Amino acid sequence: MSELVVAASVIRKDEPALRLDEVNRTGTAGQGWRRRQEIHVIRNDRRAVWSDDLGPAENFTSPPFSIPALLEHSVAELQDMADNLRDSDVNNMRLAELQQESEEDKALIMQAIDQAEENALMLHRKSVNGPAITVQRI
Repeated sequence: MSELVVAASVIRKDEPALRLDEVNRTGTAGQGWRRRQEIHVIRNDRRAVWSDDLGPAENFTSPPFSIPALLEHSVAELQDMADNLRDSDVNNMRLAELQQESEEDKALIMQAIDQAEENALMLHRKSVNGPAITVQRI
């Protein structure tokens, strides 16, 4: 079940934050993809999200990222961290490496799932018929 999130229209720089996300989202009619900065804070014992449009997504070389804070950093500190992370070549290379590793992990997981399905079919001696392959098991 998803949580109902309140939109925060104003945010203070000294306010403790839960996390900061920079994500690419579609803009309003005809704007294309936009880079948005979302800061999660606590208001009246509920999570509230403040959002800012940073501009067209193609203007940013860094991939989308998230900085968890768990109320240990202020909004201003998180925004400074995001600026450094977004503008640093070393950090951009590391983020790209992590993203590539994630893609490789997904491929390995899919291979493991396929292998487990094939093993289950072999145990049950079922044939597979499809457009690209036909395997007859006895």
